[in-house]
Amino acid sequence: MPRRLLGTSLPKSGTHLLAGIFAQLGFTTRAVRKAGLSEVVDVSVFNVDTPADLYLYGHLRERQADVLEAVQRQGYQVIVMVRDPRDVCLSMVDFLASGRPSHVHRSEPALIRLSRHDLLQGVICGFDLPDYKTPPIRDLVMGWLEWRRHGGIVIRFEEIVEAVLAGISPPGLRHIDVDCEAFVAAAAATFGDQAGKTFNRGLIRRWETEFEPRTMDLWQAHALGVASYLGYAEVGEPVRHGSKAQASAALSTDVGP
Repeated sequence: MPRRLLGTSLPKSGTHLLAGIFAQLGFTTRAVRKAGLSEVVDVSVFNVDTPADLYLYGHLRERQADVLEAVQRQGYQVIVMVRDPRDVCLSMVDFLASGRPSHVHRSEPALIRLSRHDLLQGVICGFDLPDYKTPPIRDLVMGWLEWRRHGGIVIRFEEIVEAVLAGISPPGLRHIDVDCEAFVAAAAATFGDQAGKTFNRGLIRRWETEFEPRTMDLWQAHALGVASYLGYAEVGEPVRHGSKAQASAALSTDVGP
């Protein structure tokens, strides 16, 4: 019987990484599109009649009742990909500073002139520019783990990085119908694909060295508790995920943020 998987993730948390891994494993992969930043999804995308293993992916919270019903009716197993939200913020800044997405920069040319700190402030607190308004990171992060109420399996970006480095299986894989060794090998190949869509190829816990004191103050004032919601240690707490020895490890000599 063909396998049906739905991968849903917070933006900049390894969406294309996970899609690349399942493509390497022989799955047919398809993106679930939404209208802009809305939560609305056309549920017909889940009604796929194919004998092939299928991996659908996108940024879907379990807020749309007909999506949840379609996922359950069609027998999809849900994988929720998360990442330390402070590193998510840094990847978002990288993305914006590179001039992407192009349509956003065309409508709001002031973005490209912002300093890196101002971009980071906008990502953490939300942008309120004339033609670019976004929610704060707190609102963006909340609502993903609720998939667990419906059997969703959480996999962490950091766990995949460490699995490749150490040759071990990510803990969440034991609940998914895939070969663990093949998954880790596919992850290594996907990280090494320089032509792939993975923007950040294997750096974890960047925030520990890239958050300036003023950025940390900003986080404490506007986003305290966001990391702990996803299961990551807040400042001053013991490390929960990721090892210090691997915090700045890249998966090849020429990859970077």
